[in-house]
Amino acid sequence: DSSSTSDSMLPQQSPVFAEPLGHMVELAQIAGDTAEVRRLVTLGLAADSTAWYLQWHLAVSLGDSARRAFWARPDLPEGVFSNINIFTSWTGIAGGDGARARTEDVRQWRRKNPDFARFVQHGGALNAGRPKEAYLSLYEHVPSRQVLQAQINDALYWGGDTSAAVEAVRRLRPFAEAGSKRGDEAREQYHALCVVAEWRLARGETQGADMAIRRLRAATVPGLVSADSAGFGRYAALCAAVLEVLQAATLRKPDLRMRTERLDSLARTFIFEVCCGEAVPGVNLVLAQLWEAQGDLPRALQAVRRRAAGYGLYPRLMSTFLREEGRLAVLAGEREAAIGAYQHYLALRPDPEPSVKPEVEQVRADLAGLLGEQGR
Repeated sequence: DSSSTSDSMLPQQSPVFAEPLGHMVELAQIAGDTAEVRRLVTLGLAADSTAWYLQWHLAVSLGDSARRAFWARPDLPEGVFSNINIFTSWTGIAGGDGARARTEDVRQWRRKNPDFARFVQHGGALNAGRPKEAYLSLYEHVPSRQVLQAQINDALYWGGDTSAAVEAVRRLRPFAEAGSKRGDEAREQYHALCVVAEWRLARGETQGADMAIRRLRAATVPGLVSADSAGFGRYAALCAAVLEVLQAATLRKPDLRMRTERLDSLARTFIFEVCCGEAVPGVNLVLAQLWEAQGDLPRALQAVRRRAAGYGLYPRLMSTFLREEGRLAVLAGEREAAIGAYQHYLALRPDPEPSVKPEVEQVRADLAGLLGEQGR
C-alpha cells in the first residue's frame, strides 16, 4: 500500500514499505518455508536495504552462522529488537534470539519510557518462568490499583504469587465495592470489581458475585468518547459473562452449558484489546477449563489457541496457554500439535527460577515421551 505513512514491522526511520510483505515473511517463517522467506526478503530488501527485521528473518532462514553475523552488527537500530522479541515470543522460533532481543528492548525502553519497560520485562519474565524477576520489575514501587489487578491476574493465570494476590484483593476490594465513581476513576473501579470477583469465584467464594455481575451489566462511564465507550462496553459485557459462568460452575447450575456457549461466543467477538487494560486476559483459559470439564476437548483446544488479547503486544499468559494446549492436545490425540506446543513452551523457558523448574521438567518429560512414541 504505497499510501501508507508508516510501517509497523520496521523502525520508524525506515522508508515507506509494503507492510503486508513483512507479515508474509512471518507466515513463511512459521511454516518453515525457508525458500519462500528468502524470496520475499529479497523483494523487501530491493525496496529497502535497511529493513533490519527482514534481514533478521533472512538470517534465521540461513542458519546459526548467519544469525551470529546479524547480532554482531554494530548498527542494529532500536526498533528491530521489539519486533524480534514479539515474534519469537508468539511463535517460539529462534528463542535464543528472543531472549537477547528482550534484554535489549527492555534496556532501551528504560531510557525512553520506564513504565512501559517494566511492562515488557514483567510479561517476558513470567513467560520465561521467572516470577520473582517479574515481581521485582513491576511491583518494586508502591502498588497502584493497576498493579494490584495485575498481581491478581498473574496469580490466577500465570504462575504469580498467590500470597501477593490475596493481599492485592484485600487492598482493592473496598475500592471495587464502594459506591459508583465518576470519570476515569469509574472505569478503574469496574476493572477492579471484575478482577476481585473473578478471584473470589475462582476460589469458590460466591458472595458478592451477583452484585458484581449486576453492576457490570449496567456499567457506563460518562464522558468517554464513542470509541472508548464502545470498547468499555465490550469489556464490561465480557467480564459479566465470565463471572456468570464461574458462578454457575461453582453452584453447579443446570444452565452451565448454555452460559458457557454464550461466553464462548462473546470471547470470540470481544477478544481484542486496543488499549487501556480493557480485556479479560484469562477468558480463554476459563473456557478451556469449562469445555474440558464438560467433555468437549475440541472446543477446549479452540479456546486455548485463541490466546489472550492485545495481539500486537507482548503475548500475555503465553506459557500457560502453551502448557494447556499441549496437555489438551495429548488428551485429544493430536500428538503433533502437543509436540509443537511443548517445544514452544520450553523455548520460552530456557532458564526458569527454581520454583518453576518442576513444571518445566514435567513438560520436558512429557515432550520426550511424545517424541519417543513418534519415533517408534
